[in-house]
Amino acid sequence: MLKSFAELSLAPAMCIALLWMPAATAQAAGAGDVAPMGADLAAPGADSAAEGGDGEKATEKAEREADKAKKKAEREAERARKKAERAARRAKKDGVTSEGEQLTPEELLEQNKQALDLVGNGLSEPTERNKAGLDLWSDPNFARQFDEQFKRRAEVEPDVSETERETLRTVLGLMQDNDETGEQANPAAAAEQLEAAIDADPAGTSALLDFTLGSIYVQLDKQEEALDCYESALAKFPSFMRAHRTVGLVYVQNNRFKEAVGHLSRVIELGGGDGLTYGLLGYGYQSEGQHISAESAFRQALLFQPGTLDWKQGLAQALLKQNKWEEAIALSNELVSQYPDAEKFWLLQANAFIGNEQPLMAAQNFEILRRMGKATPESLMTLGDIYVNQSMWDLATNAYLASIELDSKQPVAAPVQRVNWLQQRGAMDQAKELLYRIKDVYAGRLEEEQHKDLLKVEARIAVAEGVGGEMISVLEEIVALDPLDAETLMLLGRHYATGEPEKAMFYYERAENIDGYEADAKVRRAQLLVGQSEYCKARDLLNRAQQVKPREDVGKYLEQVERAAKARGCGA
Repeated sequence: MLKSFAELSLAPAMCIALLWMPAATAQAAGAGDVAPMGADLAAPGADSAAEGGDGEKATEKAEREADKAKKKAEREAERARKKAERAARRAKKDGVTSEGEQLTPEELLEQNKQALDLVGNGLSEPTERNKAGLDLWSDPNFARQFDEQFKRRAEVEPDVSETERETLRTVLGLMQDNDETGEQANPAAAAEQLEAAIDADPAGTSALLDFTLGSIYVQLDKQEEALDCYESALAKFPSFMRAHRTVGLVYVQNNRFKEAVGHLSRVIELGGGDGLTYGLLGYGYQSEGQHISAESAFRQALLFQPGTLDWKQGLAQALLKQNKWEEAIALSNELVSQYPDAEKFWLLQANAFIGNEQPLMAAQNFEILRRMGKATPESLMTLGDIYVNQSMWDLATNAYLASIELDSKQPVAAPVQRVNWLQQRGAMDQAKELLYRIKDVYAGRLEEEQHKDLLKVEARIAVAEGVGGEMISVLEEIVALDPLDAETLMLLGRHYATGEPEKAMFYYERAENIDGYEADAKVRRAQLLVGQSEYCKARDLLNRAQQVKPREDVGKYLEQVERAAKARGCGA
């Protein structure tokens, strides 16, 4: 679901400027409530233009001023363009674009910079805002607001000394491009600055320095080092909310959900609950099998971001895991109506219908996917299974054949199993049609064991139809190669039962000695004995079969045999 942590990180220019900015201040930066961006703390005085004396210097001065004015105008135009872009992005509410197109999870996380929590609480703008964020640092009003806002968040933000702030400002300079000098951002040099500051006093420096260093490591694609820095920051300042959220995300991305749950829960305890935090917490709970907690987390996430598709999907899955079929169906109705081209929601609803014992409703969903051209081999197999259970043999066979055509390289075991089901239910014509297609598609690609399985299936159909003579030599050859192939022994017994009962009895007796087949083989032998009026022997065999594997139909048959045995004068 998530991009790599490095790909989601803010651009170098934005990273440090807003790393330790309190949430309220960061939001003010985006709203334009501060002094005009680009103002310099140490702008030259107006009187300096008059200095110089001679006309040549005055001309050069005027040219420089004109150049500055031009650059300022260009910056203002650029800011206006970016402001318009930000307004457009704000229209992407809850992960939906202005054109109604649903953002992918990756795009959602890229848009929602709370994923890294580098800018505190609230939604942040995409990286185009970086330039504006940097301009704030030259605004004297921002410097005053920073101290005031920082004090308000002292319970979740570590303190920073003036020396450490100067270090961060130096780091900021290394993390941004310099348009005037042409120097490029140098995250490695920035990391060295912070490393030196932390190493000078590992226990005494602010946790914010460790956190900032971790964020730079992210951009350098050093996730393990970044995680160590974040953990160090939390060791110094356990209630550092942004660090908890960032570490939680790192763990989610590395499938370490148990650790992620702990940090994301802590964010909520510290008052940082938002849509993304609750949503990621839901995925953490779900991955750990805590589906009730996952449901609660996803519901909370949807309160903050009611249109976010990932949270709705997560909630639907949590409902399915708890067998809350009706609720899952209701939610999936909403999803398929809003996103009719998304096959995953049709499948999700089909699973809910199956769980709610509405198989034909599920079949409708699978058929819709089939007509959309988005069916999978698995969904077609499931569709066929539904039709088999409804005794719709032709529809079932059609679905099974479509599954094979869609993926002729899928394991042969699943199609062969379906042939068996059709044969066992008496749908011989459909079973043969599917069998012959399997033989054509998989010709030359079957392993010896798979080929043997197909032969046994074909023999079973032939025996059931009473035309198994031509298959007997093949079955006997299989038994010669594998004397413990109980299934083949049973097939040979069934074949010889109609004309050569002694031979059938021989094969059934051999099958009785193989685990898992004793009960069935004894029942078959008992049937042969009943045909020979040997009721007492048949009764004993049936009694033993019921001890091994009790079955209702065999019990009723045993009652009939016992009555016949008593009528013949057999004792108990």
